[in-house]
Amino acid sequence: MFDWKIWVETSTAPPTICSAVTWSENAITVAGGNDNGAALNQLSYPNHIFVDDNDSVYIADNHNDRIVKWAPNAISGELVAGGNGRGNNLNQWSGPSTVFLHKEGKLYISLNSNNRIQKWNNGASSDERIIGQFGPGGDANQFNESWELFVDFSRGIYISDLWNHRVMKWIVDATTLFVDAAGDLYVAGLGNHRIQKWAKDSEEGVTVAGGNGQGSNLNQLNDPTSVVLDVTGNVFVTDYGNDRVVQWLVGAKTGRLIAGGSKGNGVNQLDRPEGLQFDTK
Repeated sequence: MFDWKIWVETSTAPPTICSAVTWSENAITVAGGNDNGAALNQLSYPNHIFVDDNDSVYIADNHNDRIVKWAPNAISGELVAGGNGRGNNLNQWSGPSTVFLHKEGKLYISLNSNNRIQKWNNGASSDERIIGQFGPGGDANQFNESWELFVDFSRGIYISDLWNHRVMKWIVDATTLFVDAAGDLYVAGLGNHRIQKWAKDSEEGVTVAGGNGQGSNLNQLNDPTSVVLDVTGNVFVTDYGNDRVVQWLVGAKTGRLIAGGSKGNGVNQLDRPEGLQFDTK
């Protein structure tokens, strides 16, 4: 028999609470309270909530297969994700169990009955499956029902794997990999704002570009999405958040701008570049 609980996450650091604090004896309803139902002023078996920095409440509305947001003092919720009916298609959900709002505005949602984790970008009309491509199971690329997830500041995703009796950490924002002729692996770490080189058979990586925090200086990167190397080992990076492509020479401490640098559709501009390849010329 399960001990059902509603778990609460926040996007801020844990508060400092005086040991002598007193609490009100009476609660205040901040969402729902209008019987079980599917209207936007109702909820149906809410399973998990997340409170953002503005005190808006995001709710995994389990039986309505949706995520709703209730602003402070609202009398009705706002549909922010899901709501396309119950099912297993990629645009459908079956029982969202957890919702987590990352600091960049992206929602991470655990779909317990679908055995997958979805990411919903701010303002998007559809979501993206990021974990659960291989169905339920006990292998390292699977899980079997998750009722809780947490996303750290580097976008590492921690999930409770109920029937495998374990907690897993998934790294899903290493967007692009490149392997050189020596078998060394280069990884674009989106959330870490760096490019790392993992030498063949090594147990740890070495930062070869970025790694100085998120920013626009030439020794920094901002959500790098792709990495390629030339024949001499120089690193070329699509710096998504800075709308540019930068080159890092072997051993360099700073990059060199080679394309873009401002957002737009001009011939000298880029707009959130994601991919990079060399042609034969």
